[in-house]
Amino acid sequence: AGLLVIADAKRGDIGSTMADYAQAWLPAGAPLEADALTVNPYLGVGALEGAFALAEEHGKGLFVLAATSNPEATVLQRATTADGETVSAAVIAEVSRRNATGTPEGEWGSFGFVIGATVDAVEAGLTPFAPVAPILAPGFGAQGATPADLVRRFGPQAASVIASESRSLLSAGPAALAETIADRAAQYREVSRG
Repeated sequence: AGLLVIADAKRGDIGSTMADYAQAWLPAGAPLEADALTVNPYLGVGALEGAFALAEEHGKGLFVLAATSNPEATVLQRATTADGETVSAAVIAEVSRRNATGTPEGEWGSFGFVIGATVDAVEAGLTPFAPVAPILAPGFGAQGATPADLVRRFGPQAASVIASESRSLLSAGPAALAETIADRAAQYREVSRG
């Protein structure tokens, strides 16, 4: 269908196991093949090395959980490191360094981030990062964020945000689903153009 597919698997494990998990999603012809995979860095960003390498080898992407909107994650993700930055910001910094080494000037990094649309960026210690990388932002729709929140929440990075909205779209029902998706997509495009 010509669509990009993101597998929202949120996988994360020790290095060797993580590399094996990535084999199920990232190589061409893999049983669960997708264009990108969400991964969990909270066993250490370095534990994702096998997934990073496999994604690069096969021209795929990863979305690394950074600042999720579930309240249970706040204590961990907003904790501060010895350098005084939040754990979320440290994850983004480490992945951004990796993006910087393999991304040609002016292009987006292949490794993006999951940042909840209801996350307060200041409270989470997040600042704009470079190089630009895609942001998968769950929390739109049923969780409370609206298309109008796109620019307010993500500022200059709004153009790189993939607004994730599921339950509110599915609640339209099968007959109205396509029309609802098209309408909502138009709203996001209009807002992101400013």
